[in-house]
Amino acid sequence: MTLLSVTQDVGGKSGITNIEIDTILMLSYSKSIDRVLVHTADSIFYTIGTLTFWNEVLNNSGHNFSLVDRSNSLNLDKVVVLDQTFKVAYFESNITSKSKRCIIAGYRFNEVKKSLNLINPGISIQES
Repeated sequence: MTLLSVTQDVGGKSGITNIEIDTILMLSYSKSIDRVLVHTADSIFYTIGTLTFWNEVLNNSGHNFSLVDRSNSLNLDKVVVLDQTFKVAYFESNITSKSKRCIIAGYRFNEVKKSLNLINPGISIQES
């Protein structure tokens, strides 16, 4: 079990919280608050640095993250459904309006799809 130190609020007033890296669905960068957002199924946490840095660190620690557009890094091990029409990855099979999703840049979609098929040949690839 590998942990990542994050905060529960943008300013760090809540102190440091450690979360298991295996619970991370995706990372996103918010320019307006200059933070990397760490998304789990239930929460969003915050850390500093660049998305490229965290993508590299997590991959060099044995995880499978991919920069899927300029502001999103996707945990490939957590993707359950890939929407080919809208270029979106989902982390659950029963998709609702409240489902967490990760947008994939059109020019990176085929590369992401290929990587996902290698990791999980049974992944659900849907057309909307």
